[in-house]
Amino acid sequence: MEERFRIDRKKLETMLYAPKQEEEEDETGEEFFQRVMRETNTQVKWPSKLKIGAKSKKDPHVKVEGRRENVMEAKKKILEVLETKVNKVTLKMDVAYTEHSHVIGKGGGNIKKVMEVTSCHIHFP
Repeated sequence: MEERFRIDRKKLETMLYAPKQEEEEDETGEEFFQRVMRETNTQVKWPSKLKIGAKSKKDPHVKVEGRRENVMEAKKKILEVLETKVNKVTLKMDVAYTEHSHVIGKGGGNIKKVMEVTSCHIHFP
């Protein structure tokens, strides 16, 4: 069986290119994928070279091959570390510029409270 799925680009870039400190226990990208292959008896193909700061911010894909249960286990291990932000939602609202000050509130109080309560980010152009 073969399964292909997206992983988070920034997390993979960090894993592939972050300088490793001697006392750190963090694995490099190569070590991580080798360990997953060893532990799950699968073959994993991943983009070993990513252009940092590339115009394309698309999340790359990983391909896992092996027996069905092994592939599912490998996918789970990989996504635990490199899962994309699939639960992110973007909503665009048009608010008349005359109302911006009311939405923002004195000293940004209203907007800060909304962002705190809803755990979201609000951007005014």
